[in-house]
Amino acid sequence: NLLLLFVYYGVSEQSDIFLLSYSILSIVNLIQLLFTEQFIYYYNKIKIDSINAANSLFTTVFLYSLMISIIMAILIYFFSNELIELFASQYNNDFILKTDNFFNLLSLTIIFYLPLYVMQNVLNANDKISFSYIISIFPQLFISFGFLYLYIFDGEILELSFFYFIGTLISFIMALFLVKEFFNLQNEKQNLLIKELVINSFKIRLAHNIYGVLSILIINNFLSSFPSGYLSIFHYAKKASDTILNVIYGPTHKV
Repeated sequence: NLLLLFVYYGVSEQSDIFLLSYSILSIVNLIQLLFTEQFIYYYNKIKIDSINAANSLFTTVFLYSLMISIIMAILIYFFSNELIELFASQYNNDFILKTDNFFNLLSLTIIFYLPLYVMQNVLNANDKISFSYIISIFPQLFISFGFLYLYIFDGEILELSFFYFIGTLISFIMALFLVKEFFNLQNEKQNLLIKELVINSFKIRLAHNIYGVLSILIINNFLSSFPSGYLSIFHYAKKASDTILNVIYGPTHKV
């Protein structure tokens, strides 16, 4: 999709809006993972002794993650303008307003991100990896459809956020259908376990998240002091370098 963005918008204000919004969304998603990073470890550990207890944990964590995501989405929706200014303080008010319009709809996908993460982990843990992969491709697939729509109907970049939202919503609905057999509403007391899961998740993710947030915050603010297109050039180049490194190292760099 980055290639499609480059072909359609090149290095321009529109591409800056898309890439800035997407980078802010990725930071919010990183912060969301602070709450459930270690979920799959606890799920698999409990599953050895009792599948019902494991599924009860999944149900609790799913509802908990959905609640957190709804609260975060509401807060970010109403304070999106301030959030954009935090990550790109040097852009003018007109650019901030255009980015805010694009990001507002994009930010609603925050509701689905964390519950989707939990459901995909459960699918993976129960040997349904292919279903988990299929679910994950829909948001990006619908952005591709969005670019096709823009090409045919000469639409605005704002409409890409709508396509991304629809793709994410479809992924969420499909995931709900696929994991329905694992929902267990039995009232098993797991407050201490949930507390331990959240604390350990924070410990695991915190250092990585601090680096991720600060690096994007500093780089985007620095690039916002340059004319339109410079932010896009950086993100295009970073994606190209990341792709080359992934090809060179393959899966070995994750071992």
